[in-house]
Amino acid sequence: MSENGQIRQQILFAYILGAKQMIIAVNKMDADNVCYSRNRFNQIQFEVSTYLKKIGYPLKNIAFIPISAWNGDNLITASNKMVWFTGSIIERQVDSVICKTFLEILNTIVQCQKLIDKPLRLPLQDVYKVRDIGTIVMGRIETGVLKTNMTIFMLNNSGQLKQGDHLIIYCYTARVTCQIIELIDKIDHQINEAIQIYPQWIKSRDLSTVKMIPLESVYFEKFDDYPSLGNFIIRDKNKIIAIGIIKDVKNDSC
Repeated sequence: MSENGQIRQQILFAYILGAKQMIIAVNKMDADNVCYSRNRFNQIQFEVSTYLKKIGYPLKNIAFIPISAWNGDNLITASNKMVWFTGSIIERQVDSVICKTFLEILNTIVQCQKLIDKPLRLPLQDVYKVRDIGTIVMGRIETGVLKTNMTIFMLNNSGQLKQGDHLIIYCYTARVTCQIIELIDKIDHQINEAIQIYPQWIKSRDLSTVKMIPLESVYFEKFDDYPSLGNFIIRDKNKIIAIGIIKDVKNDSC
């Protein structure tokens, strides 16, 4: 697993977006240079598990399984070419289960509880104009309930970091430029306490509280209220340089 590879980014995206359950399917076990090798699977499992623990994923909710999608090994039925794989142990709610196929693991996924008691939040992904029908918007309901004849308000989303820097923030479907107004503190992530107040700059792997202002109209939510809408990533030249959560929001009238 390379340092800047897609697997790391995909796992990080899943973590930022709040995914609590994950299946790591190690594919192409039938490749000529693998030959259904147990050692190769164990090596990949160790490397990925190390990264999962590093970013905060509980391994008890993660399932690892060796498969060959091309040949169907371990997809629906257990493969006789990998008899060494005795199954993946996963904790689901109150019980632990052992799964030997990809289908069995899928059937253990616990449906996430929808926040239907909160106000409606529906981030838009695309807008289409269809002849004889009109404008159609596409998105996913994150919280609340959408009903016929409801009144809906549409809100427009169009190395080292220091005060004054401009950053591209990706938050749910929004992409917006923000400016750092103030670096409030630098935090020791092991004890979750501030070790420096108003630092001049922050660098890679630093944990910090930062005050930012968007340079265009955008709609944000606090992470505590709407976890899936209150997290973001910062990218530079197609590389993730920071991740974060929104602790508080001030609107234009404040």
